[in-house]
Amino acid sequence: MNISTIEEFIIEKSTAFSSVIDFGTHRILWLNSGTLNMFPGTKKGDHCYRAFFGRDTPCGNCPLPEMKASGQSVNMPVWFEGPKRWYKIDYQYAEIDGYECCVCIGTDITGLKSDLHLAQEMLDSFLTLAYIVDRKTHTLRFANRTLRRMLPHMDSRAKCYELLRGRRSPCEDCPLPGL
Repeated sequence: MNISTIEEFIIEKSTAFSSVIDFGTHRILWLNSGTLNMFPGTKKGDHCYRAFFGRDTPCGNCPLPEMKASGQSVNMPVWFEGPKRWYKIDYQYAEIDGYECCVCIGTDITGLKSDLHLAQEMLDSFLTLAYIVDRKTHTLRFANRTLRRMLPHMDSRAKCYELLRGRRSPCEDCPLPGL
C-alpha cells in the first residue's frame, strides 16, 4: 500500500488510531503508530476482531459487510476493552490501488460529555431496535439504523403507536403519560 511521504507523516503523527482493513478477510493491511500505541503487538495481517477486541470471530455489529455491499461509509462509537476507552470510529469505504477496503480512523471520545448526538450514535450501533419518542406528542424523534432498515419508508413525523403498532391512538398501556 503506497502512501505519499507527506500523507504518511501526517497520519503517523496523529494521536488518532488509523488502520486499513480488508473487507473479506478482516485482516489489517496497514496501521499507524497511534494504533500500535493503543494495541501493542498488533501487526499487518492480524485480524481486526482479534487484535482490537480479543475475539475469535468477527464482531456481531461489524459494519464491514454492509459497507462492502453498499459502498457507503459508517461512523459509530465503539468501546475498546483493552484501553478501557470509547472511540468514535469512522469506517470509510475506500478503493486504494483498485482494491476495495475499509479505512478506520478512531478518535478518543471518552472524555466528551454525553449529549443527544452521542447517545443517538450509540443507539445507532445497536443490533436491536432502539428509538426515542417525544413523551407529549408520541412522535418518533429518533430511530436507530436497525429500525430504519426494518421500516425503510418510515415517515419522520410518525407517531410511535401508528408506526410500531398500526394504531390510530395511543396504546392503553402506554407508559409515556406517567413520565
